[in-house]
Amino acid sequence: MTPEETVILLGTHGSRRPAAKHQLYRLGQLLETELQGPTVSFAFLELNTPDIPTALRSAAQSGAKAILVLPFFSFLDVIPQRMSR
Repeated sequence: MTPEETVILLGTHGSRRPAAKHQLYRLGQLLETELQGPTVSFAFLELNTPDIPTALRSAAQSGAKAILVLPFFSFLDVIPQRMSR
């Protein structure tokens, strides 16, 4: 199996804020550049698409021999605001 046959699927919450989604996709581009091989994709729990089952199907249909699913919850902008109230 080569890195090119691998999909890294980052599972994240989703956001209504366009800037948060833009940052996430920028991170994916940076990871792909740094790792030089695997495709980086995203799956969202809510608010955005694709959802997790759809993203997994898409990765499998792309011919990936390995799909690495990683939770990614870095952009917690709303949660700290709620906690401070």
